[in-house]
Amino acid sequence: MSAESSGATACLPERILVLENPFCKNAARGNRQLPDLIEFSGLASDTVQTDRDFAVTADRLKNVLEPTDLLYVIGGDGTVNQTLEPLIRSQALLLPTRSGNANDLALSMNGRRAPWKIFSDFKHGMASDVKVHPIEVTINSNDLQEIGYAVNYASFGYAALASHYLNQPWQHPRFQQAYYKLPALAQNLVGLSREGYLLGKAAVDAEPFQYSDQDYAVDITAVHSKRMAKLGRFNVQHTDPCMFAVHLPQAGVLAIGKEVAKMAQGKTAGEYVSHLAFSVGPTGSALYYQLDGEAHPLPNHSNISIGLARDSVRILTRSTGVPYDRK
Repeated sequence: MSAESSGATACLPERILVLENPFCKNAARGNRQLPDLIEFSGLASDTVQTDRDFAVTADRLKNVLEPTDLLYVIGGDGTVNQTLEPLIRSQALLLPTRSGNANDLALSMNGRRAPWKIFSDFKHGMASDVKVHPIEVTINSNDLQEIGYAVNYASFGYAALASHYLNQPWQHPRFQQAYYKLPALAQNLVGLSREGYLLGKAAVDAEPFQYSDQDYAVDITAVHSKRMAKLGRFNVQHTDPCMFAVHLPQAGVLAIGKEVAKMAQGKTAGEYVSHLAFSVGPTGSALYYQLDGEAHPLPNHSNISIGLARDSVRILTRSTGVPYDRK
């Protein structure tokens, strides 16, 4: 099965709606590339800013997003995550950019190609408008139900805990102030050292949780992308009718380090699934989950269901994908 086209490739957008996350790591790149896209396309543009409250951002988009819009996202995968419900509702066309900390969707769909060139490819029939069914996660706990979406992955356990640690403010503000005064190369070295330390700390702190009668894991992740942040590569596409599920059985720096190394090489063990369901009982420490972006605490006694949504979002891509042939 090849990529599913929306059938709207001949219809060019009528407006560029910019969703700008003013706090994203590489906003300067998205802002720098925007004028070229506006000039080449000849389209008018309007801008909406994100809010720290995801629900507020979604409401802002729902009020202005039209089916004929090209939604240009200045932000990474976490910012794209905030657009999924409005995109499903409006069926506007999404153009992600490499403007965040993690840019899996943009890199998977269009590599490092400039946005105006992608639009040019679309105009001349060399890029397509495809439907992508995001991951839909339902969490039931204490008679409450939460439904969320992820376009790349949904993680429960270690990966989400590591993300939680990485997104926390620096323990000593003076160190952070000194960090931002360093040259770019030194910042990269210090940043990598900090990330390595926090990934190791999460590996030690991750607590195994029981997800079936006999099975325990420190992480359960469902991936629907070739990439997963900085942790791994997977043989699955956004346009595939399945997810790739990974279970990490043991905590500890060595055990998780081995699995992360396999992920980085695209050799991690897992299975192709259309649906996952499991229950998580009470644990001794907080268990976190993550849908592309920020990590959140998972309520105790949660029943979790993960599958691909029936609805889809339209994404502008130069990638044609690969035929679906999973063993």
